[in-house]
Amino acid sequence: MKKLLAIIAVLGCVLGLTSYLRIQAQDRNDIIEKATLQDQTGRVVKKLTSHQVQDLQVALTVKLPAGETMVTLADQDNAKLMTGEITVDSNQEVTAMVDQKRQLIFKNDQSQDQTVDLVVPVKVTPAPLSKGLQLKLNVADPDQEYELEKIAVVSKEAETTTEETKETTGEADAKLATDTNDDTEKTSDKTSDTKTTKKEKKTTKKAVKQSTKKATTSKDSKTNKDTRSNQQTTGNAQSQKSATTDSEEDATEDEAVRARTATKKLAPPNPPAGADIKISRAQIRMEDWSDKMIIGGTLPGSDGIEEWTKELDKDDIESAGYMGIAKTNFFEKRYHSSYLQRGGGEVAYAVAMVGKPTLKKEDNIVIYYDNVGKYTTEADDENLNQQMGVIVTISNIVYHEKIKGAAGESKAYIDFSNNFYSGLVYNGIESFDIDMTFTNSDWSRALEFPKAVNNKYKNYFTFGSLNGSTDNKNEWAGTRSKLKGELSPNTKVVYRGHGWYEGVGIGLPKDHDDYKDADWGDYLGSADYERGAVSFPMVGTTQLFKLRSQFGFTWQSFSSGFLLPLEQPEPRKTVHSNKEIDPENNDRDGVTIDRDEDDRDFLYYTIYQPTYNIPNDSIAKPNAITMWDQLPAGVTVEEANIKLFNTNGKPVEAEPGEITIDDGKVTYKLSKEEIEELIFDGNSFAIQMMVKLDSDFVGTLENDAEIEFDSGEEHLTWKKKTNKVVTHYFKGVYQFEKIDSTTKKSLAGAEFIIQDKEGNYLKFDTNGKRTGEVADKNEATVLKGDDNGNFKITGLKTGTYTLIETKAPDGYTIGEPTEFTISSDKQTGPIESKQVENDPEYSLPITGGQGIIWFIIVGLMLTLSALAIWRTHPRGG
Repeated sequence: MKKLLAIIAVLGCVLGLTSYLRIQAQDRNDIIEKATLQDQTGRVVKKLTSHQVQDLQVALTVKLPAGETMVTLADQDNAKLMTGEITVDSNQEVTAMVDQKRQLIFKNDQSQDQTVDLVVPVKVTPAPLSKGLQLKLNVADPDQEYELEKIAVVSKEAETTTEETKETTGEADAKLATDTNDDTEKTSDKTSDTKTTKKEKKTTKKAVKQSTKKATTSKDSKTNKDTRSNQQTTGNAQSQKSATTDSEEDATEDEAVRARTATKKLAPPNPPAGADIKISRAQIRMEDWSDKMIIGGTLPGSDGIEEWTKELDKDDIESAGYMGIAKTNFFEKRYHSSYLQRGGGEVAYAVAMVGKPTLKKEDNIVIYYDNVGKYTTEADDENLNQQMGVIVTISNIVYHEKIKGAAGESKAYIDFSNNFYSGLVYNGIESFDIDMTFTNSDWSRALEFPKAVNNKYKNYFTFGSLNGSTDNKNEWAGTRSKLKGELSPNTKVVYRGHGWYEGVGIGLPKDHDDYKDADWGDYLGSADYERGAVSFPMVGTTQLFKLRSQFGFTWQSFSSGFLLPLEQPEPRKTVHSNKEIDPENNDRDGVTIDRDEDDRDFLYYTIYQPTYNIPNDSIAKPNAITMWDQLPAGVTVEEANIKLFNTNGKPVEAEPGEITIDDGKVTYKLSKEEIEELIFDGNSFAIQMMVKLDSDFVGTLENDAEIEFDSGEEHLTWKKKTNKVVTHYFKGVYQFEKIDSTTKKSLAGAEFIIQDKEGNYLKFDTNGKRTGEVADKNEATVLKGDDNGNFKITGLKTGTYTLIETKAPDGYTIGEPTEFTISSDKQTGPIESKQVENDPEYSLPITGGQGIIWFIIVGLMLTLSALAIWRTHPRGG
């Protein structure tokens, strides 16, 4: 027997240890076996476009234990799982869904682990200027994390590898050279040799002058030397191998740049040869970059025309100043910061006219950009789905008087960024003509813009930042198409005839010491940036413009955004229990709430106002934004609990606007500083109010709000109303009063229990709040009234109940059971007390009204009989 018991004990230990180890092994097993980011066709995503919303999917292979498993995206501001049911590719009883909190919930109804495959929709919006996106999935229990493969984020997918880029560039340059006549080719070759000799003799020199014009659109970017070198090798689509390849390999980075650009010929590229594309609408986009960019032209190559190139690298470039001063290595060390930067691949090209060479009116510079925005041929103007390029031709160049051309004097030059929206910088030039032919991405077909319909145009080209100065050295933009330019209300741009528009106001960036005295803010996002801009309609295939600077130096931005504020989309309102900024956070709309169960005395109203896109749709913000909200009776709000959030979900930290609260009506006028800080990117900014409920409030809260965009003109003012949100509040409260059925006076001393409609008996705490139910009548909580026989119960769920009297007041009989109902219908105020009556013991029956009559009749008969007997026998005998 002892041996048998020992064997059983050993087997038990072995089985227990095996189970324990199996459980531990299960705990250690990875839930997520594989996860990849795919497009909607199932292809693995390798690259994403910065700042563009993309509908993708995460393909998952998961091994699920029995029960429920939760998976979430970890700390991803730029990606969200899409809510809804998820189809699971499995025959097992496994379900999956993404709930309103963006949590992926699995339910495995089997006792064994199940391995399943599924795809989960995800909306991804890479942050502007980011280099990569790393998605991470968290498994709640057990605590596990799975990192998906890092995705590169670029402005557009790279089209070639390094070698392919070089080959393609060589072919393009060869094509340009072939199309040039022999005389031009010889001149270019001579210029190339001259430039190579000059550049080899150059030494590093110190800059002596800085520009007075501030940067307005740049962002800092930092890359290491290896990255910069690689970008210079592969990112410059117009460069080609020089004849001195061996010496180039031994050169420094700056020398390599000069060597590569020294052999470039300024030959005229070919115009579009294919049939024109009739489009509906096109848009220049700030976030689009030309990775393929070609510069040609007919400027005389033997008279000192130099072409320079430099990548925008903040580590090596002194961005506080500008280039163009003699005796400096201007482009390499003194780079302007007006151009937009994206953190890699930014390139700018400059053509400098050294020694003031003689130029004919027809001499030109031609620039090919392959990616400047999007266009559509469809009637749906919003569906801009085709990549757009442009061919820019600059001619009729007139030198500014300050350029004398002598040795050691300032050079004249025009500089171009591969971000077309960033525009150009020109120095030592008073004026020039600039023609633009927008094309498809390979420049083979020109885009034909539609004519006006009912005197309204669909497409505009906007020149912004037309600054004036106190000494009338102003900036100008004009058209040679004879189409009238559009100006904003309160503009600081004046029409001067012959198609010219002159900027006469002083615009300054907001960090300038004199910014408060400026006529308008000279930076994108300014509340009045449009005051220094002019827009020209675009019709046909070639847009004929001209630029002028009396100062002789300026940066000029390009945009297709209209210079007037646009009508805003309708705002949306939510009501919720927490302060999370998310349009899906709306858990109190249409909900009935028992205040005894949910005793929070506050809730949140959030108004989401979608924006249009600046600068793609318009360059202008509304001058004023106002919100009105008439709060319903029963709630109040304090000014400190009204907050403004930007389209990225972060609080706006600018000087707050004016808030007034009058008899429940809230008016919030945003300040100029708040409007300037708001990001207009197509997403929604939010105004949130934390409101407090009155302590005894029951009833229904119905609420909507209005938001107005106003720019001081009748046709530029739009007021839009939100949807209505509704929340019902009730209390599961009932009050009882024990009274005498005859006198209606209060009675004390009665005891009760309560039964629900399912037959269970309720339990209550010492304050009369329901705590649960029991099946046994003897375990029910006994309720007693106060000295006046009154008592109250709370926390009841909606439904019908029965009040059962178990003990009557002294001298009274037990009353009949009393039925009452807790309703979820709209309540307009507290529930009145219900009276429960008791009859006294031995009391005359009065129910029905007839019993007492018989008692009176019998009493009278007995009294009359006694009187008759007394009269008959008055002495008793």
